[in-house]
Amino acid sequence: MQRIVKVLSLAVFLLSLQAVAADKAPEWKPLELPKEIATKQEIVTTPAGWTCAKEAHPNVLSSVSISEGPPEDQATLVYDDETKNMGKIVATWKFDADSKERYWISCRYSGTDIMVKKALPEGVRELRIFYDDGVKTDGMPTVEKIEYR
Repeated sequence: MQRIVKVLSLAVFLLSLQAVAADKAPEWKPLELPKEIATKQEIVTTPAGWTCAKEAHPNVLSSVSISEGPPEDQATLVYDDETKNMGKIVATWKFDADSKERYWISCRYSGTDIMVKKALPEGVRELRIFYDDGVKTDGMPTVEKIEYR
């Protein structure tokens, strides 16, 4: 009986520690991305015998990548964890607190080779991207939202 009481006391203690640790974890904050950009494209050389025409198509967000340092350094990171449930995907990156580089996010858009990029806020330790695998943009799951802490 005493052993059961000790085990239960230990379990309650460990759960209370976990609750305290969870209370101290920073809250997730939303990271807003440009869902669409406007571009201007021009043909360099029109092939002989052809004419050029333009069609207006939106350039919508098609993919996101995370890098350690500016994207041009090509240090793209793979997520640390991925969960899939009922057509939804959540990819999570966990960042090294000792990194001397800032972490960056890059956005690519349909119908263009234009990319927009920016450094993530200083001190970011985790980032989650939520995707809808049932809706594709340029063959990729659609980004629904991004959070960091």
